[in-house]
Amino acid sequence: MSSLLRVTLLLPLVCFLVPFLSAQNEGASGTGGDSSGGGATAPATSPLGATGVSAGVVAGNYVLQPLDVVQVDVFQEPELQVQTRLSADGTVSLPLVGELVIGGMTVDNAQKLVTQAYKGDYLINPHVTILVLQYTERFIYVHGMVNRPGPVPIPPERELTLSEAINSAGGLTRLARRGNIKIRRVNPEGKTEVITVDFDDILESPEVSDIKLKNGDHVIVAERII
Repeated sequence: MSSLLRVTLLLPLVCFLVPFLSAQNEGASGTGGDSSGGGATAPATSPLGATGVSAGVVAGNYVLQPLDVVQVDVFQEPELQVQTRLSADGTVSLPLVGELVIGGMTVDNAQKLVTQAYKGDYLINPHVTILVLQYTERFIYVHGMVNRPGPVPIPPERELTLSEAINSAGGLTRLARRGNIKIRRVNPEGKTEVITVDFDDILESPEVSDIKLKNGDHVIVAERII
């Protein structure tokens, strides 16, 4: 068989194999290679889980909540350092002094309470610092004639007002009964209270203060009668 005939017969086979072999080489380099390359990276997971949010810088007037995670430090007394979660009733257990209720107190006042607990019997002039490592998430719930009904988180460092909550829920719909918004709240004694609010008064009258909501409040916006 002449050389020209051999080339003529082999040329279609070469044209078929070259793309196939190139694709195999590209696939091998994509699946292997350096682990720092462009492969998918697993998202970082939060060590806090779903029960809290990281605190960052906390103002001294932040009110400590049950189930907050705190770190209590006493200057130059490392053996007294504690990282712990407040109990459901706001209690913290500390070395030497035992249990103290600091839930419901500002950070500044809690530091003063712990300072007094250590002062005298245990330390001469203790300097106490309380850091909030994790906030307990707090929510209010908006129902009825708003554009996005559902839970609204309360900022950890301050209170949430009624107008802010309604705005976070997408605002009132055109069918909302603006003059008869109800806030259902369970008081510390476990009894349910209902507060009725005229929302237009809050928006239009400088003499009417916006309502400050509390954790667990339910805001109910009824439908107006046409």
